[in-house]
Amino acid sequence: SYGTLTADASGVITSVDAEPGQVVAAGQPVVTLAHDGPRDAVFAVSEQTALALKPGQSMQAILASTGQPLQGKVRELAASADPVTRTYAVKLALEASERLPLGATVHVLAADLPGSQAAVISASVLWSSCAISRAGGRAPSWP
Repeated sequence: SYGTLTADASGVITSVDAEPGQVVAAGQPVVTLAHDGPRDAVFAVSEQTALALKPGQSMQAILASTGQPLQGKVRELAASADPVTRTYAVKLALEASERLPLGATVHVLAADLPGSQAAVISASVLWSSCAISRAGGRAPSWP
C-alpha cells in the first residue's frame, strides 16, 4: 500500500530520490526538504584548518552574487575526515540569512587562520534533509 509523506516543517522540496510505486526501506530518504528559516554555509577544510577552527567562532562571509557581507558563527565541525577527500565539513550558521537563496555561493573569509590558511573559502548555502520511517509495520511505497 502507499504511504503518506508529511513534513515536520514548512520548506521547499529540493530533490525526489524515489520513483512512483517504488518500495523503500525504513529510514531511506525519499525527498530532501529545505526548511524555511536560517541557513548554514557548508564547506570543507583541510585538517590543519579544522584544528584552527572552534565552535562558536565568528567568521565573515560574502554572498558571491551581490557582494552582500554576512556574519556567521561556526555551528558544527565534522568529527572525522571525509574518506575520499580527507577534508573536514564545517557548518557556519549565517545571521539574518532566511532570505538567502538555497545553493547560493558564499565566500567565507578565513582571515584569523594561521599562515597560508588565511584565505577565502568558497561555500554553498545549504539545508537539512528529512527521511521517512516505517509506517504501520510495513515498508511504505512512494505513490
